[in-house]
Amino acid sequence: MLELKNVYKKFNDLKGLKGVNLKINPGKIHILIGENGAGKTSIIKAILSYYPIDSGQILWNGHNLTFGEYEYKKEIGYVPDDETLLDYLTPNEILNFIENSYRVNKDKSKEIAKNLFELLDLKETNTLVNQFSRGMRKKVQLVSALIHNPKLLILDEPIAGLDPTMIVVLKDLLKELRNKGKGIIVSTHDLAIAEEIGNEISIVKDGTVVASLSKENLEKEYGSLQNLYSSIYSKEVNTLRSQINNVVSSL
Repeated sequence: MLELKNVYKKFNDLKGLKGVNLKINPGKIHILIGENGAGKTSIIKAILSYYPIDSGQILWNGHNLTFGEYEYKKEIGYVPDDETLLDYLTPNEILNFIENSYRVNKDKSKEIAKNLFELLDLKETNTLVNQFSRGMRKKVQLVSALIHNPKLLILDEPIAGLDPTMIVVLKDLLKELRNKGKGIIVSTHDLAIAEEIGNEISIVKDGTVVASLSKENLEKEYGSLQNLYSSIYSKEVNTLRSQINNVVSSL
């Protein structure tokens, strides 16, 4: 469905993508995991053509994408890592804007939206979203990403702001969407959720994918995601752990 081949993008001397290779398959949940600044969101924004890459290829169903090419984005639903919305619109107005932008069947999209709002227990669909909590805004983003029935769903830190009940519901929803054949990318810091729902897991460090394997191979070779992550980020973890005593003694 989607493939990144040796993708480079330099932002400054320290930040950028450095030879990213990644494959996203239909009917799979692919997890991106890594520390803050590792490059997870930069990979997602490269996929979404937020900026031109310096070199490499991004392939959508075998077609090499060029910057400024947007037709493929009709097949993608995206939930960003913040809760940015059009603040002076209601959820229903936001969805109407999306329906017009994607030129979807409005009867079908309204049915999808109605079912999702019920599932996510969001009743204030005629209230301005600038009055919403963080979790409520995230729910609107989730509905907005799904009403055009995308083939690929990209979620960047999707559980941020959601309560425990909604996290359980979201995990089950993603599993069912996967079973329906959709490709799903989830960027998260939560190792437990990554291991629970991920079929394929990639660890990102210093702007590149340093490990990418199936859940089955992960369990066979490393026992757990925690073990693999700790081995890759051992230097960073040990350095920070060594500072704990100094912090505690200063309190």
